[in-house]
Amino acid sequence: MRSNVAPGLLDAAETVHAYKNLSRIEYAFRSLKTIDLKVRPI
Repeated sequence: MRSNVAPGLLDAAETVHAYKNLSRIEYAFRSLKTIDLKVRPI
């Protein structure tokens, strides 16, 4: 596995877990850009 994270910072399992969590982050950004976000002005 290749990563730009320093070798002592994350082990292989933590790196895979962090990569898989990217889908949650991408979903959150998509939600911010669409009408999914239910926010009213103050």
